[in-house]
Amino acid sequence: MNIVIGLGNILFTDEGIGIHLVRELEKRNKLKDTIYADLGSSSMEIDYYLNPGIKKMVVIDCILAKDSEPGCVYSLKLEDLQKKINVNNYSLHQLKFIDALRILSIPNDLPEMIIIGISPFEIKTLSSEISNGMKSVFEDIVEKTEKKITEFFNA
Repeated sequence: MNIVIGLGNILFTDEGIGIHLVRELEKRNKLKDTIYADLGSSSMEIDYYLNPGIKKMVVIDCILAKDSEPGCVYSLKLEDLQKKINVNNYSLHQLKFIDALRILSIPNDLPEMIIIGISPFEIKTLSSEISNGMKSVFEDIVEKTEKKITEFFNA
């Protein structure tokens, strides 16, 4: 069994892209033997979904990366994100995710995982919908994300 986790705050436009993507992927249901989890901004709840039956894990989230174009899709390993945070290249939202893993003392017990980050267009506007810019590239982002997940699960 594999798991795809969506993180983000659905109330701030593109900050919730991880949630929108995990919901869309679940609706399409092309990834076999996969659990879909919407954790919102509650990173600490990740331990509820982790068990020895989970072979691979994908976390999808909004990532603020320096010099990135809105709508870019990144694929990172946990250690890549930890390195980047140390040089302040990513937002504090990802730091909370890493802190949750540290607090739960599970970094060494995690299934093989990747983090798929989506660079936002807008994260400050209060809205439960993604921005118009994100809407214009959403289908492309879904396809790229699904491809990355499929390749990772099949590797």
